[in-house]
Amino acid sequence: MKKLYALLFAFGMLLAINVQGQSTAIVDIADVTKFPGTVEIPIDVDFSGVDDGTDAGVGTFEFNIEYDSDVLTGFLYPANLATGITTVTYDELNGSLSINWEGLGSPLTTNGKLFDMVFTYAGGFSNIVFVDKFVAGETELGYVNGDQITDAEFNDGSISERTAPIPVSQWAFFLGFGLMALFLVIRVIRIL
Repeated sequence: MKKLYALLFAFGMLLAINVQGQSTAIVDIADVTKFPGTVEIPIDVDFSGVDDGTDAGVGTFEFNIEYDSDVLTGFLYPANLATGITTVTYDELNGSLSINWEGLGSPLTTNGKLFDMVFTYAGGFSNIVFVDKFVAGETELGYVNGDQITDAEFNDGSISERTAPIPVSQWAFFLGFGLMALFLVIRVIRIL
């Protein structure tokens, strides 16, 4: 009897792990490290498993995104977005952005970069997060027929400031200065 319970428990765990690891759609905002200026923040997706039984792919999406408006000071446009009807609503003061897309019967089966969000970056750190996931009229994905895709995964991202490396000419200066200082210390020790 104990063996039966152990086998049932093991089978249940394997089933739970297998089901938990699957999703028909994955949407990721990248974690990026950039210098201040104009930046592209990619939204990567895997829509290859999306199929409602009639049509494969994503027919509509709406992404509502929030970020620190002191860090990302201006949204310029979504770059490289697939052909379709796109509506963008941007609130610079509150650091929010809504991007709606409808494919007009041409679904997305993309596995890779969906598009880039192009901002003016002032420097510093900000989380870039999806808000109101799976709320109708908020962050969601839809099949071609308009039904909501309920087993999608939305992963937030961030931006942080890249620091400039020390140029080779400065490394040579610091190395020379360090060697000179070491030489002087050795001379002082010999004198004492």
